[in-house]
Amino acid sequence: MNPRDRAKTIPELAAEGSLSADERVLLRCGLSRRSEGEGDFEEARELLSPFWPRSEQRPRVEGLKDQAAAELLLRAGVLTGWTGGEQWGGRPQEAAKDLITESLLLFERLRLPERAAEARAELATTYWREGAFEEARSLLAEALELLGDGADEIRALVLLRQALAENSSTRFADAQRILLESAPLFESLDDHILRGKFHNQLAHALQGLGTAESQADYLDRALIEATAASYHFERAGHARFQALVENNLGFLYHSVGKSEEAHQHLDRSLSLLVSLEDNAYAAQVNETRARVFLAEGRPGEAEHSARAAAEVLEAAGEQALLAEALTTRGAALARLGRFDEARSAFGRAAGVAEESGSKEVAGLAQLTMIEELRERLTASEIVSCYRRADELLLRSQEPEILARLRRAARHALDASAAQPERSAPQTGLVTDASAEHGTSRVENLILASLKRTGKQLTFTPEAVEAAGRLFAFEDARAFLALMEETAAAAPSGAVISAEAVEVVALRGRAPRGNFAKPWEGFSLKEELREPEKRFIELALKAADGKISVAARLLGFNHNEILTSIIKSRYPELLAARLPPIPRKRSIIRKPRR
Repeated sequence: MNPRDRAKTIPELAAEGSLSADERVLLRCGLSRRSEGEGDFEEARELLSPFWPRSEQRPRVEGLKDQAAAELLLRAGVLTGWTGGEQWGGRPQEAAKDLITESLLLFERLRLPERAAEARAELATTYWREGAFEEARSLLAEALELLGDGADEIRALVLLRQALAENSSTRFADAQRILLESAPLFESLDDHILRGKFHNQLAHALQGLGTAESQADYLDRALIEATAASYHFERAGHARFQALVENNLGFLYHSVGKSEEAHQHLDRSLSLLVSLEDNAYAAQVNETRARVFLAEGRPGEAEHSARAAAEVLEAAGEQALLAEALTTRGAALARLGRFDEARSAFGRAAGVAEESGSKEVAGLAQLTMIEELRERLTASEIVSCYRRADELLLRSQEPEILARLRRAARHALDASAAQPERSAPQTGLVTDASAEHGTSRVENLILASLKRTGKQLTFTPEAVEAAGRLFAFEDARAFLALMEETAAAAPSGAVISAEAVEVVALRGRAPRGNFAKPWEGFSLKEELREPEKRFIELALKAADGKISVAARLLGFNHNEILTSIIKSRYPELLAARLPPIPRKRSIIRKPRR
């Protein structure tokens, strides 16, 4: 039976002919919301077709009273966000925002706080899909403030979306706290779908905590919660959410190294989603399967699966999920030896994620690029990737991510020591023609210093060559002072290596260390701040203090990123920028007609 025929058989529509246009809209919106909650988006869409005949256009709200128009716009916006693909110029989430925002403004005008709260929760979901988690959090907090006593169903919906946002941004402890505090509310509900969603989000949070902290009991509890979610969705007859739980179980089994069980659950999930013709969710299953393939050492199959997922997610406007698929594909390409394509995939993943506001996903793309391509990157590229990942993941408390950051820092340090000529622009450019002169000059300074101090030290020939290359433009007095520090710190008979010279040359901050103790007082993060600060100074100068222009010069897609860096790290540079024009900012967008 096709969707239109199903809609005609719904008993509640039998007396529709005796209703006014507004009453018909309210009736059909209520039925559509029910079908949508059951996961039947096709029927939900078909129920609205008399007032919304073309899904790529606005619903027909002319002549309707405000409440009926608001409900129709809300349902159309929600369905556009869930099912939109090539429609709306390939930007379904933008269209969904416009429709839901228009409904929100009408609900606020009518002073219907519960309906406004639901609209805010749905608007938050469109931001979540794009990876803009801060905007989603703000809207959800506002939604909770609107709700008084009662309204348990809407409150549960908002709390679930809060947990979803925290889980998606790897704040698993926050998601767990939200869910455990609200557990009595969900237990009191006679709604298997909401209860299933509760257990599913709790499984996500426990899985994240278990992976981050290597705690097997968390993962065992996650399996229990996922099983409970499956039970409630089965009771509700919700095939789509059953499919999502199967995907989650597939990922969970993958995380504990049980690939065979993972593929079994992913097969079940994909079968359900194919029967529902849900390409976007099927793409997420394909991305999960790609990760399993990578873990199994099957990069060719992983690349194919991730590429297919990325194509569908891009068409659906799912930016954060697209970035994850691109990152997985980049890893697969790297392991296949297709390094240029891998580099492109990682770069695009980071760009897509950052443009959508998903800092965590962007940072993980940068980290994965270092992990998979470090043998193919120059020292300056590794350092740049690490610095960006460190900025993007600044607030992450997940132990696994912090451990990966530490490993990336070591890679950056090793690369800088191995390729100083590529990663130490602060020492100046030394050409081959001037290298011999620089070596001779620095060698003379070394000999003069050792004679004056009377210290028995040996610079290897490689160390002398490195000093000549890296300190050719150093002020003679400063170099002699460095030699005095070296003589004071080194035991008699010490041998100075080229590596020690290179570490000192790369260090641009005080204390700089010396050739005898090149790592004394070292901090990679602090060492990288000096060139970063200088670049920001130069960009602000070139932009005449205009923060938006300076941000573009530095490669930032959002002015706020540069402003945040200046305020938190280099407040002394605030005077170098033009003061911003005070204005109120709201993420509630004016509808586009």
